[in-house]
Amino acid sequence: MSETSVSPARALRALVVDDEPAVRKYLHGILRKKFQVEVLEAENGVQGLETIETTSPDLVVLDLKMPILNGKETLAAIRSDKNFMHLPVIVLTAVKDKATFRELIKLGISDYILKPVDYEFAISRFQIVLAELKNSMPSAAAEKNGAAHANGTQPRLLVIDPDTKFTRFVSDVMGSRFKVLAAASGAAGLTEFARHRPQITLIGEQLPLLNEKLLAHKIRSISEGNHKLIMLSDGRRDTAEASVEFDGVLQKSFVADAFTKHFDKATSGKLSPAHDVREIVADYMPGETLNSVKQAFDILAGVQVDAVAGAGPLASPIRYAAATLQDDRRNSGVRISLACAAEDAGRFAAAVNGTDTCDAAQQDRALQDMVRTISGRLCKTFEVHGAPLREHEEKPVTGMAESLPGKRDLELYFRAESGELFCVIMEIS
Repeated sequence: MSETSVSPARALRALVVDDEPAVRKYLHGILRKKFQVEVLEAENGVQGLETIETTSPDLVVLDLKMPILNGKETLAAIRSDKNFMHLPVIVLTAVKDKATFRELIKLGISDYILKPVDYEFAISRFQIVLAELKNSMPSAAAEKNGAAHANGTQPRLLVIDPDTKFTRFVSDVMGSRFKVLAAASGAAGLTEFARHRPQITLIGEQLPLLNEKLLAHKIRSISEGNHKLIMLSDGRRDTAEASVEFDGVLQKSFVADAFTKHFDKATSGKLSPAHDVREIVADYMPGETLNSVKQAFDILAGVQVDAVAGAGPLASPIRYAAATLQDDRRNSGVRISLACAAEDAGRFAAAVNGTDTCDAAQQDRALQDMVRTISGRLCKTFEVHGAPLREHEEKPVTGMAESLPGKRDLELYFRAESGELFCVIMEIS
């Protein structure tokens, strides 16, 4: 296998968390020699979390079975922190248990490596994740361009937020377009605004002393010209009232392309106070669904699938399973269906169960497990982009049909290596 060189504007940093020194050393060597990645090590989950907090690595390789704090608990802790909810994590495991993997997929693992670690398999998994990381980081050209404009001719962007990791992220991503200023409190932010008069100001929630509402009102009273005042939202509360004092709302994100896209919409006045589910489906779900489906089929069923265009319609009769993600605040939601021809459902369920044939109940169960895993993972994606949906039904519905539903806000087809054709449909209610 050929070597892959990853050379973004700065060296990528990976953290390997495993209680076995030999495994850490082995993976350290692969990442360092094959991918020129800076490698840190931790011997348990607690030490791993401390290292993540102090060093902000770009990738974590996490063993599931460890003392003190196991891998699943460590991953849950990572995902519960808004600063690291997007941090790519590859899990190491000796047992490919479907129930465990289903939970891990919902928590957003990027990939997995089986133990004992196979050299070629590990390299192939690292290549995929590191390539995605490279594409999401600010380019060397962008940083060079940003440095060239450090003489003060750039427009000024002020970020007022107590989360210093986020303000550094904004500086890294937007530094080629703006002179980025930062303040950690409302009082300091008002001082910076009066001193530098930025063209755009981003104000975070829960500011100490001078809160965001009072600060926005004061800045609005002294601002001039075409100044844009944007509220930063972490998605945990309804931001409809922000339209009174703010020109737009920007969902906090540590994904460079998502942040840039919504920054441009917010500052141009095109972003509504709350991200629209339909917009998220159109902008993000094709790619996110592709990744989720491929990952779920591979990990849970050992089946490789690829997206195919113009493959429909499915042969009748159709067997399907569907799960609903619900937004209780707005009485809306998204129904996600996984469907295939009944004949293909039988072969798929047999592959999942490792048998020659499967009855209807086993076929339903295989499709249920798969759509539940896919919908759970996509639920996290909606949350990241500002639509806090929840899994509404305890178990997905299943059944037989002559054709698929008529209302299709998203329709993607996938074909397995063995020929089975699957369709994923999203319906927005």
